[in-house]
Amino acid sequence: MPLKSKAVLVGLSVVALLSPALRAQAAEMLQCSHDGKADVTVSLGARQAFGAQLGCVEGPFVVGMTACAPKNGFGVSGGDGKLVGVTKDQQTASRHAGPVARVMVDESKYLFTGGKVGFGGYKEAWKFEISRVSGAAIATTAGQTPVKYQCAKVQPKL
Repeated sequence: MPLKSKAVLVGLSVVALLSPALRAQAAEMLQCSHDGKADVTVSLGARQAFGAQLGCVEGPFVVGMTACAPKNGFGVSGGDGKLVGVTKDQQTASRHAGPVARVMVDESKYLFTGGKVGFGGYKEAWKFEISRVSGAAIATTAGQTPVKYQCAKVQPKL
């Protein structure tokens, strides 16, 4: 193999080895707090499943599901609460009998929603919206008073 080809091969190998590290650096983590309430953790691009980078939210209102989905898409969980698939197609998500999470991202906000598809279609159980400008967030859970949070970027510890 010519020396030039070996150099290119070595260069590509280094890029391949660094790619996961570069992706991890691009991930965004948010910690959202409210006095007297459990914190909410948001990760954007830190997890990958089913060939997609995911946005995920973990908080006291997320029950019975893995609340992760691709940007402007849906994540569907099985009966055990584990993520079993992702899609960008609303109709595909609405055909899933069980928990569904949605992540919507635009210039001004991150919006996470979760609920369940069953008889009568989709019923939203919770919503978590974060302002990308101020970091202010609000959690809305069916039948309860909305809770305000303040979010800030954090560095992953591991």
